[in-house]
Amino acid sequence: MKWCKILSIWLLIAAWPSGLGAQSPSQAETTVNALGLSGVPGFVLLDNAPQVVERPGSASELSISILSQTSGGLNFPDRYGLEIAPFWMGNAFQDLSFSEYSRNASWREAFKRTFSLSLATDLIDESELAGPSAIVGIGTRFSLFTGAVDTTETAYVQTLSEIRKLLGERSSTLAKDIAERHATLLSNDREYQMLDSLRKAAADNDNEDQERRFNTLLAERDRQMLQDLEQERDARLRQNEERLREHSESLSERRVGPTLELAGAAASHFPERDFDSGRVARWGAWATGGYTGRKVSLLAVARFLYDDLVIGTDARSLDFGGRLIYDESSGRFSISGEAVYRAGISEGTDNRYRLDVSIAYALDASKTINFTFGRDFKGTTASDGNLLALLNLVLGFGSDRPGFPLH
Repeated sequence: MKWCKILSIWLLIAAWPSGLGAQSPSQAETTVNALGLSGVPGFVLLDNAPQVVERPGSASELSISILSQTSGGLNFPDRYGLEIAPFWMGNAFQDLSFSEYSRNASWREAFKRTFSLSLATDLIDESELAGPSAIVGIGTRFSLFTGAVDTTETAYVQTLSEIRKLLGERSSTLAKDIAERHATLLSNDREYQMLDSLRKAAADNDNEDQERRFNTLLAERDRQMLQDLEQERDARLRQNEERLREHSESLSERRVGPTLELAGAAASHFPERDFDSGRVARWGAWATGGYTGRKVSLLAVARFLYDDLVIGTDARSLDFGGRLIYDESSGRFSISGEAVYRAGISEGTDNRYRLDVSIAYALDASKTINFTFGRDFKGTTASDGNLLALLNLVLGFGSDRPGFPLH
């Protein structure tokens, strides 16, 4: 029953409309949506993240992460993350052309477009520390290398071609078609031709009253034909709008090439949920880099962590590890495996490791659900064990990618 309740809640959240400020494509351009939303750095710092070696994700104006531990029975999620990307919250991206956005940008541009600030919260089990406790982590991340949007993938090219065709029908093609069909209808319409013959006869007989009357009837007949053609055109435009929207939503950003992301976070501990007793108890900084391919990606991480959650421990450690990812052709489904070794570099700090397998599915371009199963860093089987089983939902809101002209 708990599974049913929690999945029902998450599916309701997943049904929210995509994008707080989403707009339908304009007559001159369409947009590319971002796939691959990631969790927040605070979850990584708190060892709650579905992946320790996180794939550099697409920055979104606002994203929300909801994380649930599933191994001990499913409860209502008590781990939440919030992330904002300042560049996408303003109007700066509207001046960014698709050609500029799609290529592998300079490190300065990559930093500006991917820089984000985040907040993560967690509740600590009473068995770990005396009394109920809360942890709040703040973090930041940015990329120096992002790779380039893959515009050569077959499905992308086919979708792009269809969008160009639809956009062409929205403008000059339909107008030209109406003009040609209008002329054809006039020449083939018996009623119009009969009225035109009567008008000409009245003109030849210098009967101005009859000529004006027939001109009025011809104009009305012409207006009716144009109105019918325009109604037909509007119906086709509405169909094209809907098809454009569907194609634009499926035209999703997939970047390939070298990637490098830097991140850092700090977490404050609030014993017994008392704000005045809060203190910084954990912090860390790390770099994640590698190569993202069309189907196979390989990433590595190097991380420094300081942990004084239990006062006086002053534990310092270094993480080293990697992650292998396989993406199916659409980019919506992926499976990955990671292995990370945590080396203690302070006295009394144990060496630990983490192994896990993760399955992710993009519900659409702004919603990703992820299930991770494996062994966590905890070196001994404590009261809650070292089994890792996490369900993570990431929701992105706000900006589409830059529009690009498709006349």
